[in-house]
Amino acid sequence: MKCIRLLYSVLFISGMLMSCSKEELILLDKTPMFEDDGSPRIIARPENVIVEGELNRKIRITWPEVSKNVTSAKVVITKADFVNEITVTDFNPDIIFQSEDMEEYKVDITYFGKDESSSKTHSIFVSPKDYEVNIIGENMVAEGVRGKARFSFTKLLMGEYTYTISYNYDGKDVVKQFNSGVDTVDTFVLDEIEDENHIYNFKVKINDKVFDHNSYEFTASIKPSPVPYLVISETLTAKQYYGGALLSWTNRSLRSDKVVVKYRVGGQEITRIKESDLYTDTLLILGLPSEPTNIEYYTAGIEDERTESRYTTVSGTPFIHFNTAALKSDWIVNVSSNVIGDGIGGPGLIDGVPGTYWHTPYDGSTDYPHWEHFNFPNLI
Repeated sequence: MKCIRLLYSVLFISGMLMSCSKEELILLDKTPMFEDDGSPRIIARPENVIVEGELNRKIRITWPEVSKNVTSAKVVITKADFVNEITVTDFNPDIIFQSEDMEEYKVDITYFGKDESSSKTHSIFVSPKDYEVNIIGENMVAEGVRGKARFSFTKLLMGEYTYTISYNYDGKDVVKQFNSGVDTVDTFVLDEIEDENHIYNFKVKINDKVFDHNSYEFTASIKPSPVPYLVISETLTAKQYYGGALLSWTNRSLRSDKVVVKYRVGGQEITRIKESDLYTDTLLILGLPSEPTNIEYYTAGIEDERTESRYTTVSGTPFIHFNTAALKSDWIVNVSSNVIGDGIGGPGLIDGVPGTYWHTPYDGSTDYPHWEHFNFPNLI
């Protein structure tokens, strides 16, 4: 009878082990294999133990499911000649191992139960991840934006960091420091990076205030894009135009900018806003007085916050309102034909009177083409 019961037990255990995955059941050597109800006793599930490398050169061990029959566990962390042994009796908190490097470690876990029985040893290989400040620095985005340098840093753990950005220009060392904010991405802008012919070489270091750890030194080379108010001020020209002035400029900032032109007439300041095209653009101002008029302007781009003080006066260029009667006194207008008694012929084209005009005979007595010829003896 005992032989039959023993054979039944062996067959039952074999069947249970075959129906489970290789690592699903770990049975203690000296602990009964069955619960009181006859079900197999599960001591631990090592595949549910989470061993992973974390940022800041850590290894974390999490115990999501451990049987009540397990009283302790031995964790042995090894690498070459390094050995660190940890005894665990409370499985609620995670185990965090602080490493000095990012090399691969072997983590051996053995469970212990009642009567000093032990489980098989479960081995896991894991590598810690680098300090977050180094990863932030490696993934920083540095770019030149309209006379500025913009740096963006994407954080992972939302810690507290200090960013130190330095560069040298014209023999002068410039150092800027910024503190991290509450957003996932920290963005900082350095002004006065306006020399578009100069390549600025930046050095960046990041300090983790919590770990009191400094990152590697990262570098970035930036050639700023043209500053709108500088580019336009260098290329702005103003010419006399019939009854006004014609302004032209070159926009090399590679985007559309609003150019605001201000001029004063009779003590009143008038403002014109022009959405500038790329490259060469013009603005025509009519109705200017005969006395010299200065034109002031500034640019207001989406990313240009310094428009309040960026005025430039075009000097030495009088915009003269022409005396049209004096100008047209020696003009000569010839036409191909003119209807008798209707209109006043060619002079009706230049006298500025809306009710006068030129018209060919209505009866079709003249053939095509109809033409008019203007003769300007003097330069307009």
